Amino acid sequence: MFKRTLSTVVIGGTLLAAAALPGAAVAANPNAADLKNAARQCRAEQGLTAESRNAFRVKYGTGANGRNAFGRCVAARARANAELKQSATRACLVERGRSPESRNAFELKYGAAGNPLKACVVVRMVPVSG
Repeated sequence: MFKRTLSTVVIGGTLLAAAALPGAAVAANPNAADLKNAARQCRAEQGLTAESRNAFRVKYGTGANGRNAFGRCVAARARANAELKQSATRACLVERGRSPESRNAFELKYGAAGNPLKACVVVRMVPVSG
């Protein structure tokens, strides 16, 4: 009646294991904007000279064909960007609070006319240079 394949058992076991871990961190899934921004960042990091391109391949590694460094860079950066956005959103929700007073203060700080939550996330995602 019901055929169990190895992949079905592995996937089911993985899902059960993930559900059994309370409070486990959920990885952020990159969206199209995260991928586009990551590609732009990787293109800039890759550089234009042969030396910079070789260093880029060494840093990110390559597949069997020696050509997958860019894809690996984009995947890593997109995940990092999505995780940064997720943590910034959580921090902004905590900052906003639940009381009317804290929400009013939040709107005053980040602007009540537009989307204050989005403005807060954007501010928190800007890397601090030092």
